[in-house]
Amino acid sequence: MKKVLVGTIALVVVIVIAILGYGFYLNYSNEKNIALSIAHQKRVYIAVHCRTEEIFNRWVRWPVKFYSTKRADVVSRNAGILSRIYVEPGQKVKEGRLLATVTSEEIDSKLTELAAEIARVRTMRDKYKVTYERYGKLKDLGAVTLEQYDMAKAEYFGAVEEVKAMTAQREQYELMRERLSLKAPFDGEVKFIYKKENSYLTQGTPVMMVGDFSTLYFYDDNVSDEDIMQLSPLEQDFELQIESKELQKVYKDKFSPGSSNYATLGKDLYYGDKKYRAYKVRVVKVEPPVDQKADRRSMIYAVDNSSGDLEPKIYHDVILCGTTVMKSIVVPFSAVGDNMTAVMVLSKDGVIEKRPVKVGPSQEGEDMNAAIKVAILEGLQENELVLYDFDAFLAGKKNVEFTVREW
Repeated sequence: MKKVLVGTIALVVVIVIAILGYGFYLNYSNEKNIALSIAHQKRVYIAVHCRTEEIFNRWVRWPVKFYSTKRADVVSRNAGILSRIYVEPGQKVKEGRLLATVTSEEIDSKLTELAAEIARVRTMRDKYKVTYERYGKLKDLGAVTLEQYDMAKAEYFGAVEEVKAMTAQREQYELMRERLSLKAPFDGEVKFIYKKENSYLTQGTPVMMVGDFSTLYFYDDNVSDEDIMQLSPLEQDFELQIESKELQKVYKDKFSPGSSNYATLGKDLYYGDKKYRAYKVRVVKVEPPVDQKADRRSMIYAVDNSSGDLEPKIYHDVILCGTTVMKSIVVPFSAVGDNMTAVMVLSKDGVIEKRPVKVGPSQEGEDMNAAIKVAILEGLQENELVLYDFDAFLAGKKNVEFTVREW
């Protein structure tokens, strides 16, 4: 009986402690929520009207690496001496243009030797032919034996095959000599000349580089659907703006800062104390295509480099701009929250609504570090009031004090 009483008392004590602890938790939690609610009630919020504007997108990009699909080293396909160079760096060339000549004493000597040997064998062939034809007539008259006729026949046809073999060998060496003439692989420009005249070349030695940099490419292999939306429409022409300080030449060509070509092609832009130069860009490939579901995509861009300013290298200070101006509802960038999927709308009955939206391109400020407004493609109508700063806590709240400001 005594043990039952002690156990009952202990159980009661545990229950009392649990109730007191839970009450303390509720009291603390409610005090925190009440304090937070009071803080929100005391705060005066800023609201702005969403409006229709023309907007285009401008992004600060990561460094981009340009590459060319037409760039090749012209190499010596045989060992020899680089006897003559016919072009200079920066010179434009057509496909098949003779760029340089390599001389090979070994090939020249072998061709001379083969020419003499072919002449000797041809003489013997002609002599054997006369004998073979004469023995053919004498054999019919019984003046020569069949064995003599067969020997004359073998000598003649043996000489014929020897002439063919030596002629084929000569043609092979003539092809080797033809390969000593280094020619342009395609229309382009001589970018580098690696070797000087009279240099000795082993087989496969690069002599010069020819490139066509009129169109350059770069790619982005980490594109999200949000990025695609920011860039839309993908069919538009874009502008790639590169800080002028980065336009230093690696490859020598006919274009350089200050020349008439450089001054009249493209356009210059200024952001603060920075000067940028703009080039036309287009999207040439999206993989997987946008109509297929994917977490990430890769995009290839083609840059119009008809001015010759740009080269296959890395450019660090780069801005990508859309050129298609679109009319859209816009709101301050700070008004959009929940991973750019919602805004806080002040309804006519005074209730703050957390409304889902579909965002489009964002327009950046002059410092190019933060967007100042973003297009709303779906979810808002013109002149609706939205909170300037997104605050999900206010969803469903009524009679929140706010002031309307222009922006």
